[in-house]
Amino acid sequence: MPPAFEVLSLQEQGAVAFVDVRWPAPHGSLSERLLADLEALVTHLEDEGRASIVVFRDLSAGTTPAAAPKPEINQCRRWENLLVRIDRLAVVTIAVIDGTCERFCAQLAIACDHRVATARSEFYMPEVKEGYLPGMCTFRLTKFIGLARARRVIFTGARFKAAQATEWGLVDVCCDAGDAERALKGLIDELSPVDRTVIQLARRLLNESFATSFEDAIGNFLAAQHRCFGKGGEK
Repeated sequence: MPPAFEVLSLQEQGAVAFVDVRWPAPHGSLSERLLADLEALVTHLEDEGRASIVVFRDLSAGTTPAAAPKPEINQCRRWENLLVRIDRLAVVTIAVIDGTCERFCAQLAIACDHRVATARSEFYMPEVKEGYLPGMCTFRLTKFIGLARARRVIFTGARFKAAQATEWGLVDVCCDAGDAERALKGLIDELSPVDRTVIQLARRLLNESFATSFEDAIGNFLAAQHRCFGKGGEK
């Protein structure tokens, strides 16, 4: 049984789990209740969840949000721990964006494996202008769009549209607003079926490829391949 949530909802439909988040105002901010609910969600997905694909929805606002209060450092620590746990889940994660995706919404979207965005969507990272850092987007965003673009986006707080994010490789599928559900279903179909063990190992090796020498990487690969062949994947 999933836990009882206060600010998010979880719908588990076979191999796909849909997560809807009611973000505190201003949209994209953090709160203690949100952190507690997300921690409970991740624990459920780690220990009991049977889904192999997790879709995060409601990662955007219909209008540009107002300035947000700075998070506390302990909230930042808990948030980053959550994103690491999400990154290590034995599932594929998808973020769905339809509107302005900003602050912690953008951080979660960029931490997911894939992103589906409507053409009217845009990304917005105003944190530096507001006197703090956009989390580990300082690390993750660079890997998607390159150092020069990441500097420009983070330093200026400039908005960039979904079409630009698609050209840069940050968005996997860009579609009209009315086609979002069909586009999401198409991506889910492409990803299915998901072998939970193999996807977890493949993601780890891909992440390590940026900082691991080939000599070390091949040893890690062979150990992971042995695990795939020896234990078999969990589907």
